[in-house]
Amino acid sequence: SSFVPTKDEYITAELIQRENKKIEMLFGTECELHRPDIKHEVDTDLLVEISNTL
Repeated sequence: SSFVPTKDEYITAELIQRENKKIEMLFGTECELHRPDIKHEVDTDLLVEISNTL
């Protein structure tokens, strides 16, 4: 599965079309594009926590 949020400000129709072509080329009908109703978010607290372990 590939996820492309519906409210992600970085997602364009062209990007979705490109992703669909990649999915078809790599996986045929064994994979599909999912469009959850969410936006692009970065969990900065989690990133800081991870960086502190490096």
